[in-house]
Amino acid sequence: MFPGYSRIELTSVTSESIDPMRLDPQRELENDMQDLLDKDLEQVISQTITELEMFGAPPPVQIRVMETSLERYSGQLPPDSVDAETLTYLIAWLLEWGRVPHDVWNRDELDAQFVARDSDRGVAYHIAFNINCRHLSEGLYRRTVDLRPTVAPTE
Repeated sequence: MFPGYSRIELTSVTSESIDPMRLDPQRELENDMQDLLDKDLEQVISQTITELEMFGAPPPVQIRVMETSLERYSGQLPPDSVDAETLTYLIAWLLEWGRVPHDVWNRDELDAQFVARDSDRGVAYHIAFNINCRHLSEGLYRRTVDLRPTVAPTE
């Protein structure tokens, strides 16, 4: 869609921390369900509705596609593909693939990289990335993921 792009930037606002639990959404869901077993379902539903009315749905994710310093595309990703909550799972996996130690995942700024190979196409994808986290207020953070992919033929 964007030949010649050199960077993809994803940005959103979230209160979620990035931790290894984000690597296993199924286990996280099971833990949440276990916590609900001891609670009054009617109270949980009421509290959830109140929180949705107060805070709304998770914020959207903004995307920018760059060719060097030229912005080729800017927009908002559809919430059914990724939102601020699901972005935290993507970030966790990027950090895991980049072999970043878990105890530094929530630093203000991180740089890492990893290589993925596609043997069917005979290419390797080198993905360098930067994650920037800025505290906005009262536990809200703006997280920006700057992905810089390159493709090289494999031998």
